[in-house]
Amino acid sequence: MKKTLQTLVLVVLAVSAKAQITNKVTFLEGNISHSETKFKALSPSFQSSSFITVAKATSLNAGMGFTTSEESAFGFSLGRISNSSQEIKFGLTRIGMFYQKFYELSEKFYFTPRLEFSLGFGKSTFFDPIGGSNNISVNNREMLIGFIPAIQYFINEKWAITALIGSISYARLKESQSDTDVEFITKNVDVNLNINSFRLGFQYYLMKKNQ
Repeated sequence: MKKTLQTLVLVVLAVSAKAQITNKVTFLEGNISHSETKFKALSPSFQSSSFITVAKATSLNAGMGFTTSEESAFGFSLGRISNSSQEIKFGLTRIGMFYQKFYELSEKFYFTPRLEFSLGFGKSTFFDPIGGSNNISVNNREMLIGFIPAIQYFINEKWAITALIGSISYARLKESQSDTDVEFITKNVDVNLNINSFRLGFQYYLMKKNQ
């Protein structure tokens, strides 16, 4: 409940504030995240022994934006997602565009929510569970629409640190096996407003911010 109230207060303050970003400024941005999860399980052959599997997830994103007013910006993004474990390897490249707002919370802090639209393409490989060569390859095509709240802190006139806090998104994923005509379509609505779930990134402004 406390976290929910904190989030609501942050949104109210952001809506009532006004940003002081200079118009017609180009900026570069990027963020990266990596996680590893270890699972310990009993060996199917020897119940007294155990083995550890590791699932890895990496996300790398870059973009370029242009401020269209003192309170908004438009830009393009390029991202890569890679997930792997002993059972599956998944890779997806996303190309998209975004619209971002700037709401001043204080002299250096801004609330910067954004809308994103992207198209993704990639490939998944499902490994043979018995270690043979009967792996299955699947081609992936994705359409994603998302809303991402974020907090931005200006270190100086050109550099800013961004914390992306959760997301609300709709994704449509089409999976097709390479050697068959079988296709699977998955539609997913994801709501993640956990204030503890965030990614750190940066923005570099090629011109100075208004004082």
